[in-house]
Amino acid sequence: MRDGYSLKTVKNHIAVEALFARAAELGIITSIPRLPKVYPPVPKFDHLTIEEAERVIAATPPERQTWVLLLMRTGIRLGEALALKSRT
Repeated sequence: MRDGYSLKTVKNHIAVEALFARAAELGIITSIPRLPKVYPPVPKFDHLTIEEAERVIAATPPERQTWVLLLMRTGIRLGEALALKSRT
């Protein structure tokens, strides 16, 4: 079941679990308290329809279409795509 906690709360929860584990390793505590599982909210995705994607590609200059297709088909961020280097 998804609790819908914020991402910050989930990260804090993970940090506390790690802190307890480390304290147990060092012998500071004798057992690790059981904490409830927490999950971030399920992200809402707004995908392009096939028709919308085709319109984006058609409106893109030919020399940029490869980049647009890369972004659309892989889901990588623009900065990641720009950081790609050719191996030739």
